[in-house]
Amino acid sequence: MQRLSTVLGLFTLIFSTSHFAVGANHVEDLAWLSGQWVNTDGQVSEMTFTEPQGGMILGTSQIVNGGMTTFFEFTRIIEQKGTLIEMPMPNGVAGVNFTLKEISPSRVVFENPKHAFPSQIIYEATSADGLKVTIEGTQAGKAAAWSLSYHRVKSTL
Repeated sequence: MQRLSTVLGLFTLIFSTSHFAVGANHVEDLAWLSGQWVNTDGQVSEMTFTEPQGGMILGTSQIVNGGMTTFFEFTRIIEQKGTLIEMPMPNGVAGVNFTLKEISPSRVVFENPKHAFPSQIIYEATSADGLKVTIEGTQAGKAAAWSLSYHRVKSTL
């Protein structure tokens, strides 16, 4: 009987601290994502996310390589039917939507399993002023991933 209690206790602990999206989620859960983020590893990559307002976070990103913009994106993270949806527009073109898969106080995963690459977009706070962004999926039939680490830019306003 004690073994059963121990197993049930471990089961409860594991699932009560897991990062699965359960119940209603709100954009305010992602307030830690707000701000301006920069990466300068050989290229300049900047992202900005607004504070959550009106059920939405707006974001922009730009990658500059050799003095030329090689990629830009507008994105929205919205609340819809108790979950969160990321709606990216790579290079200004409407893309596919990604639905919340996991959420914790410092990590969020959006996914669209029907989309080859990316099929997942992961934002993870690595510190109060650090952010890692990873996109994962399948390219040419093989698993592929791309990550960038960013640091928060302190506002001068």
